Amino acid sequence: MAEHSNPIQSDTTTSHPIQSNVVIITIFVTLVIAGLSILGYFLWKQLPVTVIEDPTNTYPIQAEGITITSAETRWLDLAAENRFIAGAAYIPEVTLKLGPNSNGHLVCNFEDNNEEPAGDGFSIAINNGKFANGTDTLTLSSTAGYKEDAHYRSYTYSQAPFWKLIVRHSTDTSTPTIIATIHCPPNQ
Repeated sequence: MAEHSNPIQSDTTTSHPIQSNVVIITIFVTLVIAGLSILGYFLWKQLPVTVIEDPTNTYPIQAEGITITSAETRWLDLAAENRFIAGAAYIPEVTLKLGPNSNGHLVCNFEDNNEEPAGDGFSIAINNGKFANGTDTLTLSSTAGYKEDAHYRSYTYSQAPFWKLIVRHSTDTSTPTIIATIHCPPNQ
C-alpha cells in the first residue's frame, strides 16, 4: 500500500492558554475600572448638599429694629438642581431667619474670595418680622459663582478666603451700615 498524506491538515497555529487568560483578565480589569469610575461619578453627583450654620457670627444679630436669628449657607450645583444662571455652575446661597417684630430695610450683596462684588445685590424690606414673601425666612442666591466644576473643587481644597454675604442695615436717614458678614465655606 502506498502511503497517502492525510487530506485533513492539522492547524499549526494554536492559541496558548496563557495568552488567552491575559486577554480575558485585561478586559475584566478594564470593565471593573470603568464601572467603578461611572458608579463613583454618579454617587458623587448624588451627594447631598450640606447646609452649614454660619460660624462667624453670634446670633441673634440686632440692629435698629431688625433681628436676624440665624443664617445657613450652602453651595448649589446648578446642574444637579436643574437651574441655570449664565456663566455659573456653582453658586453660594444664604438663608436668613428673622426675629419677631423686625422692621426695616436690608441691603445685601455677595463678595467672592477676592473681596470683589459677585453678582447682583439685594434690597430687602422687612415688616412685622416678615420678608416680602410673607415668611420669616428668605433665601438669597448669588447670581455669580464658579463657571466650572474644577474651579469650585479648587475652592473647596484651597486656603482662599471664603465667599461671603455682606448684610447692611439701611434707614431713610442713614448710609447702610454693615451688621453682618456671613461666610460661605464650601460644602463639606
